[in-house]
Amino acid sequence: MRLWPALGFVLASATLGAGVGTATAPFWAQNGLRVVAVSPDAFFVPFGGKSDVQAFWCAAGDYVIDAMGLPGVTQIYRVSAPPRRSGAGISFSLDPAQATSTTGMFLLGHTGAGVHARFAESLCSAL
Repeated sequence: MRLWPALGFVLASATLGAGVGTATAPFWAQNGLRVVAVSPDAFFVPFGGKSDVQAFWCAAGDYVIDAMGLPGVTQIYRVSAPPRRSGAGISFSLDPAQATSTTGMFLLGHTGAGVHARFAESLCSAL
């Protein structure tokens, strides 16, 4: 009976070691919000205390540029439909097919659910 837990650990370790699965350590954005990878092109920013929508976008931009190593012109799309419920997080993706219809922010002259990673990260300085 004692072999089963050990075997499970060995199989899980071998699976993760082979690159199967998306288990990675969370990324902590410069504003203190956590970002968790969901897939190679999608991630989730959980609620982390009193935060407005700009704080979530700040974390998303920081993650795309610093953790994923992608250029600032990379488009990030909001997947979770606004408005965000109190205590809820926001899902993001690099895939426009997953996007909602809006960013959830008021941006003069902007339409759509995506912004460049550099713009999103620039919201960190406004917080």
